[in-house]
Amino acid sequence: MGGVAVFGFIRALSDRDLDSEHPEFYFSTRQIDELRDLAVQVAAEIPGDAEAVAAIRAAGGKPKQWKRAAAWLRGDDYAREHRYYLRAARLLKAAADGSAPVAASSDEEALFRAVDDLEALSVEDAFAALAAEVPALRALEHRVVTSLSEPGWEDRDEDDRRAEILDDLAPLVGPRAPEGSPLIRSHTAFDHARLYLLGKAGLLDDEEPELAELAEHAELLEALARGYGVAPDVRLVATAISKRVAHRDVPLTPMVVLGLLSEPGIGARLRRGDGPPDSFRQEMTTLIAINVHLLPPRLSPAEFVDGVVEEVRSTLLRDSGQTGDH
Repeated sequence: MGGVAVFGFIRALSDRDLDSEHPEFYFSTRQIDELRDLAVQVAAEIPGDAEAVAAIRAAGGKPKQWKRAAAWLRGDDYAREHRYYLRAARLLKAAADGSAPVAASSDEEALFRAVDDLEALSVEDAFAALAAEVPALRALEHRVVTSLSEPGWEDRDEDDRRAEILDDLAPLVGPRAPEGSPLIRSHTAFDHARLYLLGKAGLLDDEEPELAELAEHAELLEALARGYGVAPDVRLVATAISKRVAHRDVPLTPMVVLGLLSEPGIGARLRRGDGPPDSFRQEMTTLIAINVHLLPPRLSPAEFVDGVVEEVRSTLLRDSGQTGDH
């Protein structure tokens, strides 16, 4: 089957699932991704349903594209457990078919609040909160820690060791847990417990940040969100930064913001008035240059990266009660 045929087959599968509450397949393009991100921003910033739907329609797109963006969100486990993402899916569907958006149920609202509370914690504190409801998590942690000194543990394949821990974790928290609160049975709970236990075992993937870095990342994102008056979501924070730097929403901004927040010790550096390492600027400038057509003509890749860094630094300094003068 050729590439065009495969593309058409995937799109046909996704269209079959367009109206499903839990689509198995979903199709996306750059424009659909942009509509999806816009809808999340609208869901977070515009409380009225009629005004929110009107804002989505005014941004452009066609009903079929709105339905595809909505299906993408409904099929994403992360979206179903986060208030603005699930609302965005329902706003997009309403924009497409003219219906009123479905309001979050009391059970959904309770899960949203529990997820928000969990994500506001460090990975260690989040695991402690989950273990308070599921004591077996502490027993699993003990087994993981003691296994490090067992003969032959170091010689085993890392993927096998990682799989063993996750197989033991799955029945305790996450969608496969047979009992517990909605939070305990959420993907968010599983992901936090996974990061904690794999960190204890020294088995975090190379691309996954260390626990201390995760805590700093969350703290910096919270501080930036406060500064812009938005929810602590990378996409929403990046949109606010982009509008200040480029006077419009630049799709490249989340990449720069995520890269910056992932730099070890970046919070302390920025709050001292310093910047990131030169290597960060060089790497990001090179990446932006590949997609320079997405920037306003007046901004070079280096100017855009420097602008994002300065905007983040100034916001963090304001949040800590300092000024941007240094």
